[in-house]
Amino acid sequence: MLITDQPGRIFAIIILSPSLFVGGILLINSNNVKLRKTIGFILMIISIIFFFYELFWVINYPPKMVCL
Repeated sequence: MLITDQPGRIFAIIILSPSLFVGGILLINSNNVKLRKTIGFILMIISIIFFFYELFWVINYPPKMVCL
């Protein structure tokens, strides 16, 4: 049986990164607490970096195969 790391990377691109981005937007649009806006902004930036990092690995490198 072959196992690859590709499904985890696809999950990170399609579900996890957009979820973090939306969470950052929701934090920014909540109350006028400066800490929430700062954390929301940082969360959005990390989400964008994470998205392009995973996309880079999916596009440029083949999946690692492990035989069990």
